Amino acid sequence: MKRAVLLLPVLALAVAVAGCGGGGGSKDAQGTPLTKAEYEAKIQEIVKTVGEQFTGVEANSPEALDKGVEALKDVEDELEKISPPEEIATLHGDLIDGIRSLAEELPGFSEKLEATKDPGEAIAILFGSKSIQKLAKVQEELKKAGYTINLNQTETTP
Repeated sequence: MKRAVLLLPVLALAVAVAGCGGGGGSKDAQGTPLTKAEYEAKIQEIVKTVGEQFTGVEANSPEALDKGVEALKDVEDELEKISPPEEIATLHGDLIDGIRSLAEELPGFSEKLEATKDPGEAIAILFGSKSIQKLAKVQEELKKAGYTINLNQTETTP
């Protein structure tokens, strides 16, 4: 399998997790905490902007990996600017940490995925990642707290 093809699910997961909620006292957050609706709208805006970075990028190119790392760092930076709802402050911090860790791990995924031809092993590599596991846990906790985001940019959140 091509490296970038296998990395796309990782990037999708990271963006999906980022889109599913968050909140918390980041050092750069300004002003009054956002409401749930404001927060979800802001996350949707971040997801759309980051997704636009991949316009015209060849899926099987080295540029895809570089764009992936760049996109994760952009998500992290934008999340740190948000003053989220207080009830999910800790989860927001965990979300930022998970995104940061994934950005650091992504180049290593590329090497491991390039070395395998087995799709099952590739999935095990991805989901065996501590950062992916952390992001999945954060996503589940945010969902339990009632935070959702529609990541399909052609539709609106109900």
